[in-house]
Amino acid sequence: MKRIFFVTASTAEAREILKKLSGARKENVCGLTVYLKKMNLKFEIGMAVLGIAKVSFGIGTQVIIDRYAPDEIYCLGFCGSLVEDTKLLSPVICTESFQYDIYSSNKSIKDIYSPEYRRLARYPASFDLIKKSKKALEDMKPYMFLMGTGDNFLNDRITADRLKKENLPMVVDQETAAFYQSCYYSGVKAIAIKIITDRCDHYAYKSYTEQEGEAGKKLVLVFQKLMQYELDNFHRDLYMIKEEKNNG
Repeated sequence: MKRIFFVTASTAEAREILKKLSGARKENVCGLTVYLKKMNLKFEIGMAVLGIAKVSFGIGTQVIIDRYAPDEIYCLGFCGSLVEDTKLLSPVICTESFQYDIYSSNKSIKDIYSPEYRRLARYPASFDLIKKSKKALEDMKPYMFLMGTGDNFLNDRITADRLKKENLPMVVDQETAAFYQSCYYSGVKAIAIKIITDRCDHYAYKSYTEQEGEAGKKLVLVFQKLMQYELDNFHRDLYMIKEEKNNG
């Protein structure tokens, strides 16, 4: 049976999605509450809140991988945008991620490719899940950006300006780099899809709190569209199998 996991950093990000998983069985693993629900005979959904920032999220991701052996993992949540003309509450498919706070301020992002940073370099999302997510969320017009991950909520103009000078289409959060790194070395297909809540400026935290409720609704819509796409593929595969048998 195929197992698809969804993970978030906070209960605010997970709240609306968990409402759609009524009847799911619960398991407690390493301090995490894990929700599991069979969608049909072919695949099962898992859901867990892993905690905020890189350490908690990296450990939590590895626990999920080791305990449940998921075929695919989606990291859903909120993010800030460093791109001026992005629209708040828009979804972002994060094509790859890196830790922007592991090098000194006089270094470029390009320096993370140097030998001493090779295990902290940019880690990619699954190409298959990028394609699937683009199709599933097509009518939501998602952005396709690089994700920069740091240990703190980014509302620091100096750091934001430094990152903007790199001229990369970038959003930021506190978890995705650790998530991608864990999945990459474990050989698990992974992708992060985030909703933009702020612009990483001095107004960022206020913007985040103002947008949190609506961002949660957008996130559950992302979840529903991904699941509908999976169900549609399942039924299409069944139809093709039946047609092959009939033609055989």
